[in-house]
Amino acid sequence: MEEMTSKIYWWWWTSNEKGHGWAMLMWDNLYLPKDMGGVGFRDLWLFNLALLGQQVWWLISQKDTLCFQVLSSKYFFDAKALDKGFSWHLGDDCSIRLDKDKWGFEGLDGNALQVLNNTFSEVQVRDIWFKYHGGWNMGRVRKLYGDSLTSRICDISILPHGLNDSMVWFHNIHDFYMTKSAYSWLLLKSIGFEPHRFFWKYIWKIKVLPKI
Repeated sequence: MEEMTSKIYWWWWTSNEKGHGWAMLMWDNLYLPKDMGGVGFRDLWLFNLALLGQQVWWLISQKDTLCFQVLSSKYFFDAKALDKGFSWHLGDDCSIRLDKDKWGFEGLDGNALQVLNNTFSEVQVRDIWFKYHGGWNMGRVRKLYGDSLTSRICDISILPHGLNDSMVWFHNIHDFYMTKSAYSWLLLKSIGFEPHRFFWKYIWKIKVLPKI
């Protein structure tokens, strides 16, 4: 990765890979998005990570396959590889665990529980639904999560009867994993948010030579 990055860097400034020329900006500036003052080159390590995430997303979505069972047991036991980026949309077969899985919205997991693990009998999300019509049992929800989260949890939609649990990716408006959105998320996590993005977007619309 480092060798490839070095070649891209020197080709940009000198049109050769030997490094004979004047590099006016460091690589740390070039790989920033254009709306953050950079040129928009890809950070290859982060981009490769986002591509791998696409494969993991597909595998987790196909848990019944032999491929998932073999690879997950070796590389991402218990499907935790994308744990910080996705949640579960509640379906008819709801096997999502209250204290282990993420579901509903970001931050709703075992850490959000307001009671000790050994003081409640509810294990899965469906245990806080009404048994027959499948709606939220507000009393049980309040017992586990307190008043502050009860209304938000009870507003979470449940998939229609016959549809199984499905994965939701937080960082895409369409709720499914895309390499582009995953890369943007990873990049912003590593460099932070730049407040002057609209200014840089205006600058990039000016019709001048690219290297200027």
